[in-house]
Amino acid sequence: MDSTGRTLGDPPPARGSPVSASGDAAGRSHPMLRCLYHLARGLIVVVRLFLAAVFILSALGKIQYPYDFLWSVYDYELVGRTAGVFVAWCIPWLELVVGVMLVGGVMQCGASLLALILLASFTFAKLSVLARGLRIPCGCFGRPSAEMVDAREVVITGLLLAGAATVLLFAVFASRRRSALLER
Repeated sequence: MDSTGRTLGDPPPARGSPVSASGDAAGRSHPMLRCLYHLARGLIVVVRLFLAAVFILSALGKIQYPYDFLWSVYDYELVGRTAGVFVAWCIPWLELVVGVMLVGGVMQCGASLLALILLASFTFAKLSVLARGLRIPCGCFGRPSAEMVDAREVVITGLLLAGAATVLLFAVFASRRRSALLER
């Protein structure tokens, strides 16, 4: 018997026939694998909805207090005045769109990729602030707060970044799995 469960005399499965992780050609997988898959799927949904809530709350605060967010953008000292206005105008609406897409499960690959790009840029900006020794408020939710950008803020943003990467990987896996099922 080989690793797929076939004995030496068994014919190979027909081309294009489903072969599960447990190796049987009928497409049935081991119950434990199905359980783990559904558990992972549930956890990904929780992470996706948490990221959506963070993006929506962040966007609403920035949209409600646009000038405060504009000054937060200037505080980071990464862009000039004109680019700062553009960034301060675009980021909240982009965050809102990403959050709504993540809540609705619409275009999950695209939404999680945009979330990943946004969080990577936020992480870079915070790391830049730390490297240059600036003491500025985060401005993450629109209004300046007493919370200054520090290592804890970078870790939190990094964890959100890891969550977005996980959601993206699972979305890509699920879309490939769906397309493979449609090809049959």
